[in-house]
Amino acid sequence: MDDDPLRNPNLNRRKFIRWAVAGTIVVGVPVFVLKQCDLFSHQHLRPEDVLLDLCGVETVHIIGKKWIDDHPQEATASQLKQKLLQGSRINDYDQASQNDRSKHLQSRIKADFAQSNTLLTEGWVLTPTECRVAALYYLTQAQQS
Repeated sequence: MDDDPLRNPNLNRRKFIRWAVAGTIVVGVPVFVLKQCDLFSHQHLRPEDVLLDLCGVETVHIIGKKWIDDHPQEATASQLKQKLLQGSRINDYDQASQNDRSKHLQSRIKADFAQSNTLLTEGWVLTPTECRVAALYYLTQAQQS
């Protein structure tokens, strides 16, 4: 019998099974561990981090400035924070934990999408909640500059 794999195209089932199991373990175990650690969730991120990852800093600045220009009654950080907390049990935006703020804002964003409460800005379909988060980020960055 010839051991040259090019001349003998028969499948070595044992070798195939070993490689298939090894591949499944190499890929499956890290994914399982990361999923159990909740690292794929956005809940550990600040609300603006999701927008920054999706759109980029410049676009978030443009969206935030546009929201403020179109909604002068929400031109300050305190007004935006008050609007963002509507319908929440959180009393103070700054004193609330990052996790509580993120959960509340993510649930509002989900509700906005479910109710088709969206708008098209800078080529992105966003909710008013996301635009307010962008505006708050814009104001915060402008104050730090």
